[in-house]
Amino acid sequence: MQQVTEFALDLAGTPWAALIVFASVLLSGFVPPLPSTSLVVALAAVTAEERWQGLSWLALAMALGSLLGDLALYRVAARTDLSQWRLLRGSRRQRALQASARYLDRAAPMALIGARFIPLARGASCLVAGSGAVEPRRFLVFSAGAAVVWALYCVAIGWASAAWFQLPLLVTVGLAIAASLVFGRVIGMVAERLLAGRGNDETGQQE
Repeated sequence: MQQVTEFALDLAGTPWAALIVFASVLLSGFVPPLPSTSLVVALAAVTAEERWQGLSWLALAMALGSLLGDLALYRVAARTDLSQWRLLRGSRRQRALQASARYLDRAAPMALIGARFIPLARGASCLVAGSGAVEPRRFLVFSAGAAVVWALYCVAIGWASAAWFQLPLLVTVGLAIAASLVFGRVIGMVAERLLAGRGNDETGQQE
């Protein structure tokens, strides 16, 4: 999906860039290969010279796309029975699903934020939440908070890479994306271990 990022970079500084960010982030929960973090980081690096106006629109577009995408996934799960999905059949997977649901019920804010930095976890966490693990109003509040944190993180990485390192544009964009991947991976690993630890504890108690 690199073509999406390249197309958006050509439109950097225009309202169309924010629209592409909104659409890409919204759909990335359903289609994980679509760029989200890397797209916003790259655009933030390119538009850093515009100060807060361009960056604010990027952050707003990403946060709004993230929230609406999460709500769409939540609604999909609320109208279906996850336990009947072919990929989730089997006693072990069912226990893991139940453990994830209980953990989300107790620690939804951390889970929804951490899921942004774990491949495929954003969609999975929203689906589990929608299956009954998290009450709709709580999910709306927590998802909105996670969306804002994610958007600010991506914009900040892109802006800092452009502001602190006076390098050619393409090098700056590459540096910004690399930094976001490194930091995101570290955050994702920490969140993944915490979530896995809690999930294993819950599953063990059931056995």
